[in-house]
Amino acid sequence: MGCSTVSDRAALVATPILALATVAVGLSVGASTRIEGARVYAASAGAGRAGMALRLVTIAEEGGVPEIVAKPGLTVTARGEGGERREAEWRGASNSEGVAEAWLDLSSTTTELLVRTDEGTVLAQGSFAVPAPPRPAPPDDGAARSGPVRPTKRTGSLRVDVFLYGGRLVPGAPTRVAVRVRDAATMKAVGGAQVKVDVEPGLTALEPFRPTSEEGWSLASVRADFLVVSWTLTANAAAARSGSWDGALPVSPGADSVSLPLVLDGDAPFPLRFSVPEASKRLYVEVEDAHGRDFAAALDVTLGAATAEIPRLLPGLYWLVTSSDPRGAELLTGSTVARPFRVGAPSFSVLAELATLVELVPPKASRTLVLDGLRAPKERATRARRRGLAIALGALGIGGALELFLLARASARARRRMQELTDAALLAQGAVGEAMSYETAGTAAARLVIVGLLTLLGFALLAALLLVRGG
Repeated sequence: MGCSTVSDRAALVATPILALATVAVGLSVGASTRIEGARVYAASAGAGRAGMALRLVTIAEEGGVPEIVAKPGLTVTARGEGGERREAEWRGASNSEGVAEAWLDLSSTTTELLVRTDEGTVLAQGSFAVPAPPRPAPPDDGAARSGPVRPTKRTGSLRVDVFLYGGRLVPGAPTRVAVRVRDAATMKAVGGAQVKVDVEPGLTALEPFRPTSEEGWSLASVRADFLVVSWTLTANAAAARSGSWDGALPVSPGADSVSLPLVLDGDAPFPLRFSVPEASKRLYVEVEDAHGRDFAAALDVTLGAATAEIPRLLPGLYWLVTSSDPRGAELLTGSTVARPFRVGAPSFSVLAELATLVELVPPKASRTLVLDGLRAPKERATRARRRGLAIALGALGIGGALELFLLARASARARRRMQELTDAALLAQGAVGEAMSYETAGTAAARLVIVGLLTLLGFALLAALLLVRGG
């Protein structure tokens, strides 16, 4: 009897200890670990260049919290089907924003891709279908046409419209401005009109407007010195006709400036030097056409400058899109500037070329997530967390049931022992002993219920904490 009592007491003490130890093991099995991977975004290649445009974003995650990480050494290996060039490799690095722009000379409809670090860690792996280019819509190689800058007030028998090259002024840098003058009633172009400028503080006219051409266009260059600038334009033509345009010009704070010819010779690469605000550490440069992306680079900014080289392109219409935001070409907002240009033989007139380009709307770049290198590690981590949670909850359930069983067994033994003592007391004390037996048994039963409920409450609390932790 004594050995059984000692063993039961030891079991009562050991059960919660073993249950908690098993919970700890389960939690270690499902403990969150740091995982790393790369998300791969693909864009359809432009008509001016054959290949595959990819954007890699390297990410680490721990405890469900993502973190952008830079990877100094990356290798992308691709094998394709259904094209002439079926194997390609790219080597490079992701910057401090976790972004790497990769170009693969691969012609394929379906691609098997592997992204790994120099240490051999696989960041992404899988196959995907190459995004198809959008269907171009006329006019002008799929480019839509935009309206001029909206004025605050416009008056007179001549209609004056203002167009900015790139759509916005860049603070501190010269920007081409095209003005179109038409008859307000007939909307016919008015040639030979004199355009005068009345600028307000914050805007500098770098050259005067010349008389309008036969198509009604005039060209000048201005510089924004402040973030809020406005001016008043007045056009005067024969027969005492006049018109005015008054309003603010859009300014893009934080944008870069670059000297980009309106027409490039596509027979050779073209170097570009960008002037970037000193606060910007990165400049994202892309060349887009109506079909997709022809070039992309994430440039490091040093002493307010960055350089890139546009590759050889086929004749056609393109946009040079620059931004401090990796998604600038997709959103076309903030510090993003999209400058149109052509590749091919230059026209006889810069004014005529500019008049055509300033009305065109750049297409928003399309990026498709084709591989998520975090998905498989996250699924493995989720499965491990579920296994650990199952182990912990199972240990609590078994421990709680065993503890209740041991308590009930100890209580039954105590009641038997008490009854034996009561029976002996009855022989000596009669009814007094009987009342004592009843009161003692009731007290023991109440104590058992209280201890049992407290035990269940403790195990339930641990189970609730595990469920909350496990999500």
